[in-house]
Amino acid sequence: MPTGRRPVLGLLLLGGFARPARSQARPPIDRSTWEPLDEIGGIATWFRKMSAEFDRYVTREKRAQLGRSVDRLRKSLYQLEQDSIQLRESIPDDSPTADQRGTIDRQLGVLMQTVRTLSEALREIGADLRLADPDEMWRVEERIFYGFRTRAVTLSYVQRELMKNAAGAPWPAEAIRARLTKGIEAIRDAQRAVIEFHGQLAA
Repeated sequence: MPTGRRPVLGLLLLGGFARPARSQARPPIDRSTWEPLDEIGGIATWFRKMSAEFDRYVTREKRAQLGRSVDRLRKSLYQLEQDSIQLRESIPDDSPTADQRGTIDRQLGVLMQTVRTLSEALREIGADLRLADPDEMWRVEERIFYGFRTRAVTLSYVQRELMKNAAGAPWPAEAIRARLTKGIEAIRDAQRAVIEFHGQLAA
């Protein structure tokens, strides 16, 4: 997986604000448990907050441009949902064969590419918002896209389980499916929150 990726949202000058100083940073993320789908809920929380305080975040002259960026995010979330469903359906009950392992690896690569596309959509949105607290965007970005920036080798949960199984560990099929299902539910919740915000932009 690509490493050393620059922060997607936090390092940009968003409405005159840069990434929070080190003293404001969140506690370090545990590389051993990082999983981007677990963090998608932050998008739903963030968009619901913006919907509730719409005028604080959105200027009238930016509505049309912001609407296009939000629509791209909506489409990225839909694609992420489909990628996650396909990955879940490919998880075998027993330890994967070489062919099954290759299929899972390819689907993981597709899913991670979709996460990158989603990150670009969020970056576009952030550039068009009126932000009084840039740290709130940093919190979302820091959790979801951590693995693309760290210089250490960071693997998602499914990738870690594949590696452990290849080394002889049991294959936790049900646990993997349950975790993917939780991620899919979070993606759908994020879609609902994004659609609600998009509706306000169009009003």
